[in-house]
Amino acid sequence: MESSNVVSEKLKERGYITVRTIGSGSFGVVDLIRRSKDGKLFTAKCIRDFKTKKEEDIIHEAKVMRRYRHANIVSFLESFRAKSVFVIVMEYCDSGDLQERLKFLRTEGRYLSKQKALRWFVQIAFALEYLHNCNVLHRDVKPGNIFLSHGGDIAKLGDLGNTRILENTRDMASTSCGTPFY
Repeated sequence: MESSNVVSEKLKERGYITVRTIGSGSFGVVDLIRRSKDGKLFTAKCIRDFKTKKEEDIIHEAKVMRRYRHANIVSFLESFRAKSVFVIVMEYCDSGDLQERLKFLRTEGRYLSKQKALRWFVQIAFALEYLHNCNVLHRDVKPGNIFLSHGGDIAKLGDLGNTRILENTRDMASTSCGTPFY
């Protein structure tokens, strides 16, 4: 709990107020935050036990997000350390992720419309095309890493932590990573 207080204080110093936690996993938590100067919402991905994990791997996601910007990739704002927690501040996608959307539709006994599925597919294809043109492989495309914004009209690729940057177009990636099921 002490680390969350440290993160909240550091966010406050940088002009953000923590609203609530919107997700958690083995990496840490994702908090919804509000920028004080204009009230705009963002997310703060707080990766706990930062010093005990391979530092380069954790910083890699922030570097990739900072360097590669596209309308269908979750936008990066800033990153910083707060004791043993590494924080990445990024765009808030107001409609959750595709995994949550599909789960909700299933419980309602409904299906995703073909038009919406095709629109999101094309948007993610554009994001992947952009990354591939930059010699970057995402390596973990799955519904939980596709985020929805603007009321669900726009799909954005997120979680760039498993990306691999190739030196040239003829390089091959042979490592197994990401989510094997996908």
